[in-house]
Amino acid sequence: MIDTFYLDMDGVIADFDKGYSAIYNVYCRDDPDADQRWAEFVKNKGFKNLPTTKDFTVLTRKIFSLDVNVEILSSLSYRPDYKDVARQKYDWLEEHGLGHLPVNFVRAKVEKSKYANDTTLLIDDSPGCVNPFRQNNGYAILHTSARKTISELKCFEQKGLLCALSLDQEV
Repeated sequence: MIDTFYLDMDGVIADFDKGYSAIYNVYCRDDPDADQRWAEFVKNKGFKNLPTTKDFTVLTRKIFSLDVNVEILSSLSYRPDYKDVARQKYDWLEEHGLGHLPVNFVRAKVEKSKYANDTTLLIDDSPGCVNPFRQNNGYAILHTSARKTISELKCFEQKGLLCALSLDQEV
């Protein structure tokens, strides 16, 4: 039975692509100047100011309707300003009503797999996080939209791996 969800931030609940491209008119992964712009993005509180993903409310409503612990599991970076990124991500969570959740930060994507076991599920938009998580016996959903993720969560429910909250439990 799955008892803990690890929820990624950038690309799942926070829209990094939209936030970055609004400033630089290019997605970070396609930006030949991304390395030079990183420090500026962090200095200008780029992570704190990211918009939510378009389906943030639908996804979080479903997640919190399930009888599981929910924690954040997000990558920072190996750059010297990783502590500033962490602070901005904490601020973002507070600002969007998720500041009560336990937060776990890793420096590299593959490190998320250290949290994997047969009672955990990772929701992440990166195959570089999802695949190692699965290889370490965790469950994982490659997030592309709330609709698809919720559909996969329903499959986990049907298999008896997830339970909805009972009516007397608080959502």
